[in-house]
Amino acid sequence: MHPIRIASRFAFFSHLLFAANLPVFAGEDSGTQNVTGNLDYIEDAAGQLTWEKISKVPETSWQKIGKEATRFSFSRSVFWLRINSQIIEDFGRFRTVYLVFEWKALDSLELFSADGQRLIAGDAFPKSQWSLPEAHFPAFRLDTGNGAQKVFYIRLESASIKNFPVLLKSETTYLRDLKHEVTTIFVYSTVTLILILFAVFMYALSRDFNFLIYIGYLLSIALAFDTTFGNAFDVFWPNATWWQNRAGFTFIGAQIMFSMLFVSRLLDFPRYLPRADVICKIVAATCALSLPLSLLNLPVVWFSALYSYIYLLSIPAFFIIGIMLIKKSGPHVRLFIVGWGLIFFFGIFHILYLRNVLPFSYFSVYATILVLPVDILFFFMSVWEKQHAADRERLRLLDEKMGALAQSPKYQKSSLSDINTKQVLENLEILLHEEKIYLIEDLRLPDLAKALQLNRTQLSELLNSHFGMTFPQFINRFRIEEARRLLQTEHEKNILEIAFATGFGSKAAFSAEFKRATGKTASEYRMDFS
Repeated sequence: MHPIRIASRFAFFSHLLFAANLPVFAGEDSGTQNVTGNLDYIEDAAGQLTWEKISKVPETSWQKIGKEATRFSFSRSVFWLRINSQIIEDFGRFRTVYLVFEWKALDSLELFSADGQRLIAGDAFPKSQWSLPEAHFPAFRLDTGNGAQKVFYIRLESASIKNFPVLLKSETTYLRDLKHEVTTIFVYSTVTLILILFAVFMYALSRDFNFLIYIGYLLSIALAFDTTFGNAFDVFWPNATWWQNRAGFTFIGAQIMFSMLFVSRLLDFPRYLPRADVICKIVAATCALSLPLSLLNLPVVWFSALYSYIYLLSIPAFFIIGIMLIKKSGPHVRLFIVGWGLIFFFGIFHILYLRNVLPFSYFSVYATILVLPVDILFFFMSVWEKQHAADRERLRLLDEKMGALAQSPKYQKSSLSDINTKQVLENLEILLHEEKIYLIEDLRLPDLAKALQLNRTQLSELLNSHFGMTFPQFINRFRIEEARRLLQTEHEKNILEIAFATGFGSKAAFSAEFKRATGKTASEYRMDFS
């Protein structure tokens, strides 16, 4: 089956599965209540207030949030939140409720009850020390007791954006949503991993450097999203709190670097837009330099601003450039425009949210993530189409070259039944030894016959009468000779790489043919020359 059809069908069904496991958002059932608007807050710019002091602050000092989400942006202040059970509707309906902060990248949350009990959550603490270590978002379990009035104080300190809703969930809803979140992350990670492995396979098959950059782009964007929205902290570095606070921006910088290189090569900027190519390389170099800086104790708002502005400029710029190059370039540009257009549409909302222009909404925060598998599929299809267009162009040029030789008066055929066999064999020699046409994996009998100005029947008869071989036997003979040369001289390449490099479509086909031709496996043959 065609690789693009396989990839597109896989992405379609996996995306349906992914969408089926989306978390249930606030307001979809009676077990979830958005309590953000009922929270009181105090901004502690100096960060010196303690729970003992904050519990004695006059009532007039507290302000009501009064909105569906906090709007503290990237403020470096500490914020104290107060939740009063008496003014929250349905607080006493359940014996146990969960207070969930719907933004994963929060550094420190400390909840104090009236008796001074302290619970913690957030990336500044190892996951094992969280009040609820299994939680995806920072959360606290609150015991409603006998319905008596209770006041809780929450100390919030974080360098990341602090625009998010605070939800109150029943235990049933909390556990159900947690299950959905874990399932979503698992499906999402599986889809991304399979696409990465497929890209690795295509790179090994084609040696197209575009696939290698595409792999770097995929890895960096997957790690960036998994760090910010997924469970990388839980799975990979649950105790590395310092790295968790920096990893997201480090991976985002790597993602921008790879995206600049990827788009520049895919759209042939060096050929069509040299100045744009220079700009992309400068931006990529800037991001590369920012990677070690992101690991230093510098304000993360610097990196958020830098990367956000790069995105705001590059996303529409690449989309416009892609449209401009449609007529000059091939079908791969159209595929790129579809994928990049999705990023353009959904990504702008996310960037405007990060720049505090748009308030929190599940669409602005998560739409880019939901559409990402479709984006990367279209990018893969674009790279694949460009690589195959190059192969088709190579065959066309070979066809023209052989056609020119055939048109030479010295070698004109008198008729279809009267072939200049000597010239055909000379042309075949050029294709085999100079052009190495046998290295093209999907080379078929009609392709070679066309290049030699023959029909397939004539070529079959020629190969049988002069070489005593069928077309597959004839081509595989040259492939095996090339493989033997590589096994002797290029020891850094593994068997699979040599199989793909010599035109075989799989390791199994290569191994079977090599054993038949030499009487040894490729590994045994290599050992004779080691």
